[in-house]
Amino acid sequence: MTNLRIDGLTDSKFAAADLRHFATALFRSVGLDGDKPDVTADVLVDISASITTNNMGARLVREGRRFPAPWALDAAGSPTDDPGVLTAGGSILPAGGLDHGHKGYGWALIVEALTQGLAGFGRADGPNGWGACAFVQVTDPAAFGGREAFLRQTGWLAEACRRAAPRPGVERVRLPGEQALARKRAALAHGVVMYPGIMDVLRPFADRFGIQMPTAL
Repeated sequence: MTNLRIDGLTDSKFAAADLRHFATALFRSVGLDGDKPDVTADVLVDISASITTNNMGARLVREGRRFPAPWALDAAGSPTDDPGVLTAGGSILPAGGLDHGHKGYGWALIVEALTQGLAGFGRADGPNGWGACAFVQVTDPAAFGGREAFLRQTGWLAEACRRAAPRPGVERVRLPGEQALARKRAALAHGVVMYPGIMDVLRPFADRFGIQMPTAL
C-alpha cells in the first residue's frame, strides 16, 4: 500500500428518535467506527448505536415477521419482538439490548455530540422531515507512531483474528467487513442481487415518473 488512511464516518438522522465468532480470547477492544486498512485487507467496521433499524422493522412488518429477539420497547416500555410497535409509540433498543444497552446508549450520545452538536443544528431545532448530520474524521498514522508501526500492529491483529479458533458451528473467524467487501466484488463482476420485494416497491415510482425498470442480468 502506498497510501494509508483511517477514515471515520459518523452520522445521526433526525427522523430516527437508532466478536461473536471467537472461541479464543485475543484482546480487549474499546470500539471503532471507520475503515482501517491493514497490510493485506481492508477492515470495514459499521456500527450502529441501535440494535436494529426502522427500515428493518418496516420490512418485517410487511413480511409478517418479527424480530429474532426483544429488540424493541412498546409504548408502555415493555420489551417485545413485535416490529409493529415502532409505528405505535414504541422504540428500538440501543445496541446491547436489555443486557448491555447502556453501551449503545452511551455511543448514541457520542454520535449526537459529534454530528448535530458540532454542526450546530439538530433535534433541538425541531427539524421537519428526514435529515441527517455527519461527522467525518481522517487520521494520518504518520502524525502518530508512523505508517510502518501502524501496519505492524494492525497487521498482527488482523492475522491473529484470522487464526483464532472459531466457536462450534462457525467455519472461521472473519475480519469485520470481509463478507461485505466480497459481496461488493461479486456485485461489480456479476451485478447486484436484490432482496426479494425491492423491485416491486420501486416499480410504482418508476411508473409514476416514466422510468423504465432495469432488466435482470
